[in-house]
Amino acid sequence: MKNNIKIDETQKDIELNQKRFLSDFSIADRWGPLVNNPTGYNLSPPNRLIRTMASIFCLLIMFLFLWII
Repeated sequence: MKNNIKIDETQKDIELNQKRFLSDFSIADRWGPLVNNPTGYNLSPPNRLIRTMASIFCLLIMFLFLWII
């Protein structure tokens, strides 16, 4: 059993060394550690009030930009 684990780990290391560019990794491999990292920060989405205020602010900026044009 331990030999199988070692072989799997070395196979993963070989696969990682063959990937040179960020586009070689799948989207799940790129974003998985950021979203589902138990040892890192747990980022919660903003609450409804913050989202509403941000969308109103963006609409105001867009309106002012279009008004200037």
